[in-house]
Amino acid sequence: MTNIWKSDLYRFGKSKLFYDIAVFTCIIAFLLIMLMRQDIRLGISIFGDLTAFKKIDDIIRIGIAYQKGLGILVAVLISIFIGQEYQWQTWQQKWMTSKNRIFIYLSKAVLSSAVSAAIFLIFQIVALLSSRRIQEILTPEYAGMVIGGVFIYAALGS
Repeated sequence: MTNIWKSDLYRFGKSKLFYDIAVFTCIIAFLLIMLMRQDIRLGISIFGDLTAFKKIDDIIRIGIAYQKGLGILVAVLISIFIGQEYQWQTWQQKWMTSKNRIFIYLSKAVLSSAVSAAIFLIFQIVALLSSRRIQEILTPEYAGMVIGGVFIYAALGS
């Protein structure tokens, strides 16, 4: 089990896709916050559902709504990462060495959940730090929202 886990972590660490999506997430969070600080109102329609950004709190809360953009990025990242192993047929080598598919699937599920939660936390941290209102935003309600969001994204990843 640990060999499978190590190989998945190694392969994921070498993947440029994760770093690209992490940087893209940072840029999106930063740009949205900068627009709000310049008093520019923005509305984005995703799948016919209009999301209007009127204040910085709206941007912080958009991360929780996984179906509105960030969750789509996470789903694409995870599906490409797992799909590459089937495309390259390297999963067969793992099956030959471990003789147990349960450990292979468990490793993928745990890694997907951890990566999904990490992308969510990256978005939240960048939005919080670039807002310049950390004192006002850091409340018990915000902490509860972030903890709930971590669980939502971990479930989304698995």
